Amino acid sequence: MAKDIYHQTVKDALVSDGWRIVKDPYRLEIDPTLIYDIDLAAERLIVAEKGIEQIIVEIKSFINQSVAYDFHAALGQYLVYKTGLEEIGENSSLFLAVPVDTFDTFFQKIFIQKVLEKYGIKIISFDPLNKIISSWKK
Repeated sequence: MAKDIYHQTVKDALVSDGWRIVKDPYRLEIDPTLIYDIDLAAERLIVAEKGIEQIIVEIKSFINQSVAYDFHAALGQYLVYKTGLEEIGENSSLFLAVPVDTFDTFFQKIFIQKVLEKYGIKIISFDPLNKIISSWKK
């Protein structure tokens, strides 16, 4: 599958934020006939906890005419990936990476916040122009 237009941007932003990219893409294999490629896997050392934090990131651009349609597609994909990761016993946290302008507008709607909360969707918002992570919603 083709990489999202912001794939390299998010990858660079994560590295700038202290993360090390360990898989690009992260291959999620439920069984030999059901395989998904999630955009990235990254990790970073947590000195205070003397451990390593690991994340898996699905990147979405939200550039289509209908943000709601893009959200529906991203939500469905996220839930399939989240369920698949649980199925194989993967402990890394799954995040959906979205552009900061989409996060600051569409993702702040009360109903969208309820959906995110209900399904435990973790979000990374990123600034595509400055190639930085704007916020984390865990």
